[in-house]
Order: sequence, then C-alpha cells, then structure tokens
Amino acid sequence: MNHSPQSARPVSIMRRFLDSEAAGGITLMAAAALALIVANSPFAQTYFDALHLYIGPLSLAHWINDALMAIFFLLVGLEIKREMLDGQLASWPNRMLPGIAAAGGVILPAIIFAVLNHDNPAKLRGWAVPSATDIAFALGVLSLLGSRAPSSLKVFLATLAILDDLAAVVIIAIFYTAEISMPYLGAAFITAAVLFVMNRMDVVKLLPYLISAVILWFFVFNSGVHATVAGVVAALMIPLKPAPGRPDDMTSPLHKLEHALAKPVAFIVVPIFGFANAGISFKGLEASVLGDTLTLGILLGLFLGKQFGVFGAAWLAIKTGLAEKPMGASWVQLYGVAILCGIGFTMSIFIGLLSFPSDLMQTETKIGVLSGSALSAICGYLLLRAARPDQSAANPLWKADESPEAKNFGRFLCVFHFASYIASTYCTERLQAASSLLRRSSLEFALPGLLKRLIPRRFRAVETEIPVVRLHGAIMTGGTSLRPTLSLASTAGILEKAFADKHAPAVAISINSPGGAPVQSRLIYRRIRDLAAEHQKKVFVFVEDVAASGGYMIALAGDEIIADPSSIVGSIGVVSASFGFPELLKKIGVERRVYTAGSNKVTLDPFQPEKAEDIERLKALQLEIHATFIDMVKERRAGKLGDNPDLFSGLFWTGTTAASLGLIDGLGDMLSFLRKTYGDKVKLKLIQPQRGLLGRKLPGIGMDSGSVEPAQIAAHLGDGLLCVAEEKAIWARYGL
Repeated sequence: MNHSPQSARPVSIMRRFLDSEAAGGITLMAAAALALIVANSPFAQTYFDALHLYIGPLSLAHWINDALMAIFFLLVGLEIKREMLDGQLASWPNRMLPGIAAAGGVILPAIIFAVLNHDNPAKLRGWAVPSATDIAFALGVLSLLGSRAPSSLKVFLATLAILDDLAAVVIIAIFYTAEISMPYLGAAFITAAVLFVMNRMDVVKLLPYLISAVILWFFVFNSGVHATVAGVVAALMIPLKPAPGRPDDMTSPLHKLEHALAKPVAFIVVPIFGFANAGISFKGLEASVLGDTLTLGILLGLFLGKQFGVFGAAWLAIKTGLAEKPMGASWVQLYGVAILCGIGFTMSIFIGLLSFPSDLMQTETKIGVLSGSALSAICGYLLLRAARPDQSAANPLWKADESPEAKNFGRFLCVFHFASYIASTYCTERLQAASSLLRRSSLEFALPGLLKRLIPRRFRAVETEIPVVRLHGAIMTGGTSLRPTLSLASTAGILEKAFADKHAPAVAISINSPGGAPVQSRLIYRRIRDLAAEHQKKVFVFVEDVAASGGYMIALAGDEIIADPSSIVGSIGVVSASFGFPELLKKIGVERRVYTAGSNKVTLDPFQPEKAEDIERLKALQLEIHATFIDMVKERRAGKLGDNPDLFSGLFWTGTTAASLGLIDGLGDMLSFLRKTYGDKVKLKLIQPQRGLLGRKLPGIGMDSGSVEPAQIAAHLGDGLLCVAEEKAIWARYGL
C-alpha cells in the first residue's frame, strides 16, 4: 500500500511530540487546565460524582491516588536506583551540588510553611507540601528554552528533582502513615524479602518481580503505610547489572521496565492524576481562602522557599568548594532553575491529599500549589529566557563587575524582589477586612523578615505591632481550668510575655471583670506598672462589658483608659459577703465543737450568731481598704476626676457618664484607638498562655486540659460550688 506524504506527516508530528522532553509537562499542564475548566462548567457535578464513584472497595479517586500512583512511584524508584548506581548520582562529586541544593529546597519551604501555620496543628500537618518538585513540569518548562539552557542545567535539574522525589518518598513513609496493622506489615516485609532474594539469585525475568510487586502493594495498602511506598520498594529490588547501560538498553530488567513505563506514566498515569486532583470549583469560594495561612504557606513555600533554599544552598556549596557550578551555566541561569524548582504540582498535591482529610483544606492546598507552581514556572521561564551563558556580566553579586549588563541584572534582582514584596503586602491588606479583629496576617509578619536583607530599609513597610492581653473574669485565687479566674499567679506569665516584646511601643490590656479580691487586684495593678516602668512602655486599657471594683483597680494601671459607651465602670468601694448558718446544725442534729486560744479567733464564724463588735471590726477593715482604693484612684487620675460626691460611694456608671466624671479618658474600641495613635498599619498580637504540644488550653487562664484528671475534676466541683455562686453574684450586681 502506498502512503502519501500527507498521511505520513501527522504520525511524524505525533512521534516528535511524544519523544520531546517537554511533552510530559505539556500534557500534564493540559490535564490540569482541563480539570479546572470542567470543575467550573455545567459538567462539574458529573465530574465530582465520578471521582466518588465506588469500584469495588475503593472510590475512583482512591484507585487513582493509591493504585495508579503506585506505578508512578515505581518509575520514580527505578530512576532513583539507576541514577544512584549507573548515572549522574553514581559518584559523590556529582551528588554534592544537587544533593545540597535539594536539601535547601526541602528545608526552607517547610520552615516558611511552619512559621505561618505554627499555631494550628491541623494545618501544620501539611508542612511537607511545598517541599516537592514536579520533574515533568520543571523539565518541560526548561525544555521550552531549547539551546538557551545548557545541558548541564538540565542534568542538574533532573538530578535535583530525583533527589527531591526521594526525600518526598521518605517523608510519606515516615510522617504520613496511618495506624499500623502488624500482620499486613509483616507480610509486606516477607514479600520484600522475597524480592530481595530474587535479586541476589540473579533472576532477570520481569514477570516474577511484577507479580511480587502487586502482592507487596496489597499488603502495604492494608498495613496502614501509604500504598505508593510499595512501588518504590519494588523498584529498588529490580536488578540493574553492574555494567553501565544506556537509557534505551533493553538487556537489563530495570532498563526494560523503565523504558516500558516511561511513556504510559508520562502520558496516562500522571495526566489522569492531574485531571482527577486539579479540579477546583470556584463557585461559592470566598476571597478569604486566598489569604488563609494554609494557602499562603504553600504558595510562599513553593515560590520563595524553593528558590531561596535551592539557590542559597547551591551558592554556599560552590563558594565553599564542596561542589562545582554546572559547566557553561551562569549564576543567573542557576537562579532561574532554582525558581523552576518551585513547580511542585504532582507530588505537592499528592502530599496535600495525605495531609488533610477535609475538602476545604484540600481546596486551599490545591490553590496554593497551583498558584505557587504557576508563579515559579512563569518567573523562572522569563528569567532563563533573558539570561546569558556563563559570563562575568551575569555574576554581579559575587564579582566586582561594573559592566552595564551586571548593573542591569542587579537592578532586575532588586526590582523583582521588591515587586514581589509590594504585591504580596497589597494582597494581604485587601484581604485583611475579611479577617477577625485579632487575627494576624502571617504573610505581613513573615515576608519582611525573609526579604529584609534584599529590600533597602527606606522601602520597607512601616508597621507597629501591639501586644494584647485579655484579663477576663472575677478576681480571686484558686482558679482552675474548670473555673478560670484572675490572680497574680494566673496573669503574671502573659503580662511578662507582652511587655518583653522589644519592638512594641505599648501594651494593650482588655479588661472585663466585675472585681473580687482586693489584694489580688492590687498585685496585678502593681505588676503592670512595674513592667511598664522596667520596659518603658505605655499601657492602654480597654474596658469591655465591665471594669468595676477590683476590675477598675486593675484598669488604673493604664496610662489611658478607653471604654465603650455602654460599658459599666466604677464601683469604687469595698463589699464583704458571707452566709450564716447559726441554727442549721441544731436542726439536723449535729454538734459542732470549737476550741480557741484567743478570744477573737471565731470572729464572723458562720455557724455562730453575728456579734455587733465583729461587724464594727469588719467595717473598720473595709474603711482602710476603701481608703487605699481611693488614694490609688486620686493618684492615677489626678487632675481628671470630677466633683461628684458619689464618686467613691460604690456607685457605677456607663462609659459615657464615667468619661464625664474623669474615671476614663475616652470612648471607643481598641483597634480604632490604636490606629489613630500609631497609624493604619498597626497590628494586634494576642498574647495567650503557653500551650503544650499535646495539651490544649481551656477558655480562660488555668491548667492544661491534658493535665486534668477525673479525680481533680471531682475535687474542683465540690470545692468550687460556693465560689461559683459567689462569682455569679458579683457579675449579677452589674446586670451581667
């Protein structure tokens, strides 16, 4: 049969595409783009329903992520073994530069993510998500540059990505393992041992290895270890002959299998994974998702953490003589490849699915991965396209080069980082309105620290961070996690932590207390004033519902007191309350025997009739305490108090009246007042009691919930009933 040139041409084009280095990356990009389109089209429900369709014991999504991806990891394992024994990683000099760079590219993104999510254990599980590099995507982008990228850079990127994949496999095996089933795990070890014995006995036929690999996958899947690990273990057991072999050598079992899997994995397995997991529906998705620390942690980890980690580690290794720069590659090109390492699509999404069970967190993960990968791909490609080969002009940061090219590159680097900083800060400010009052925007606190050596000081955003301490509750000793109260013991720690902030010009204290023990009130007041003098900081007090009696005594520690117009303020007096049961014991047939050495030892005994002299003695004590309280008010509010005769009578007023009486300095709320004082860039940092890794603080200030035992709970319940009643009575005096 004769074939016309027209009929032969399409086949030739297809073959050239499949054989090209960029084909795998382009196919994966197309699959991801198609998934996004379908997920936001009229076919979205069909798409998501299909992924949750059960085929046997697993849904389609689980078959893809647990079974199909095991084939991907099998190929990864084969590549790792071949490179370690017969490739670029066969010698230590060749391993040093990509190995050190890969370590930096794993560690720094994880640190950035952990810094942004350290206060949320659920989100912190995803620390490894931004640590991976997608070899297909990255090499695909690099291949689009053609001859502009020297072959040494391609080898460096491929080797680094393989080591990155090895690190990801180890991370998955160690940190993302569910409950272990020892019988299945034991069976998996036995199967792996069989594979090892076959390798040592020089079994070269692939069929026994493949059958054993399927059995190994079954046991690993049921053991609790993620099933994809089975693919890597099986790959490491498939023999590679000691003699060096070419990539297309069909004599070695490893080369045979790698050659057979390369195209199916690149054009079937990975695109299916991308299509199944990149579909994000933007319907009903709030803008706040973009500003969530989970999304930002992944985005910044991939885009900034990868480039700084890889390039910084590589630069350090080269400058210290541990490794050599890739032949023919300039520093600019090496930096461009470091940016490309932030493309973490396949492995990053895969680790994200293992980290987070909830749909919302998985969506935030995918948004972070897609955004970070896209930024890395675009910026890396543009920089590499504009870069020149190894010349002194491309090395302005490390050589005294005054050429115009060197200066232009230096300007580009500064403008690039400055633009990244401004854009990130702007986006965060836009999203701040959607955040709660005291929620910190982690991006705005973390990013200046990362870039402060690159951005001139005069260009940095000026922000003021104010520590906030919440003092809420009745004032008395003996508080527990079940009945939190205010005392010097329970507040000293957070007060010291707040005042220890060297960069804060002031400390804000939020008070909501009806009062209580006068001694504890004065001790807390005194501690605040001592810390303010020691650290030379202003103290601003903000009254919420009530600052009465002892609560107002603590409020006097503020240089300025601000309240809401409806807040309750005042009650400058002293009250004592107790219960009397003089006839109770007789009625229930109980005789109480009391023996004293001192005539006044039974003063105000609740089981004896009240005596007039005892009442007079108590009132004398109250007058002394009241006088001390009045002196404190006059000292702290000197020149501000009005002439109202009821000022020290124990009456209390609304915030509006209290302002006219001089008991407070003004009306308003915390954020508005601090913005007016320190500018719109002010940030509030809530100071909380320290939390353990396993214990969680119950509301208020008290013991860790992890340390509360049933016996303690029972004791606290019995001991606290009357105290709770008394505390409720204190709040009730102010209608609360």
